[in-house]
Amino acid sequence: MSTTKISILICLLGAAPLKAQTIVGIVRASDGTPLAGATVFVDSSTEGDVTDAEGRFILLAPGFGAHRVVARHIGFHPLQRVIHVRGRRMVQTEPWVLTPRVVEIGEILVTAKEPGRWRRLKTFTADIIGRTTIARKARLVNPDVVTFTRGRNGFTAEASEPLVIENPATGFRIHVMLRRYEHDAPTGGFRFERQLFFEPMGEPTKRQIKTRDRLWKGSLRHFVWAWYHDRVSEEGFFIDGNLQRPAIHGDVAEADLSGTIVVTYGARPDGAYRTFVSRHGVSPPFSKSRQVSRIAAIGNRLRVAQNGFSLGPVRLEGWWAFQGVGDSVPVPPHTQV
Repeated sequence: MSTTKISILICLLGAAPLKAQTIVGIVRASDGTPLAGATVFVDSSTEGDVTDAEGRFILLAPGFGAHRVVARHIGFHPLQRVIHVRGRRMVQTEPWVLTPRVVEIGEILVTAKEPGRWRRLKTFTADIIGRTTIARKARLVNPDVVTFTRGRNGFTAEASEPLVIENPATGFRIHVMLRRYEHDAPTGGFRFERQLFFEPMGEPTKRQIKTRDRLWKGSLRHFVWAWYHDRVSEEGFFIDGNLQRPAIHGDVAEADLSGTIVVTYGARPDGAYRTFVSRHGVSPPFSKSRQVSRIAAIGNRLRVAQNGFSLGPVRLEGWWAFQGVGDSVPVPPHTQV
């Protein structure tokens, strides 16, 4: 039986429970002109706003601590900052100055069909959305914004505007700012960086609420949250490897992570993963009876902000690598400690 490794390299991004703090600011172009219609959102949350005629925005901060806030406008390079919320007060940010995105137009060749596009789009979509049963219910609404560049060992992808992924199973329309995607053909692995904004598709049903809770439990974001709050075992995780307890410095938890650790969550993976393992086989410690993942910090140090996102990339294998944006959910409010 052949052995297949699922591995990806991503930046962990998280969210946090809702509270009453606000983040305000103004978005401008590089010439000082206020930018109306710019989108500003708290990464991996449901909190976002569109700037008014004077470029102003106001966001509800999801709890205390550090938050990654992103500002974007069509025709401009996006800008992100880490904003620290430490009390029940309004946080006034420095002006957000966006620089124009310059597009060089040379000779234009129009073809009826881009060679290999359908195959690359299929791989790209599966990598981004994920391959679990719930993730497969999601769809990429705007695939035309994605362009591919063929490389010697695979291909890369860029998006001219945020990807829009809808999943009726969770009730979220997810806006994905794709910063980087690379697919390595020889290994089947991929790497990407992205920011997420969760837009609710109406009031959630009881089934959607239950699905969101199930997806949160045992997820990578759940583990990161549990590790920061020193609740790994209490939340049902078991670690095999050398990961220290987090040392808290302000809003950031840090620990050395040389090599890899194996993280096990007692619940069974979903049917799609079990089918994949049965067909392709995996080497221990991975299995189809438990959610087993392997994680390594690029740079040998794990740094996590208070509200769930990583300040450095990590490499994933196993169950967490099988998941994707399509089955992502914000950190639920009841996780507040």
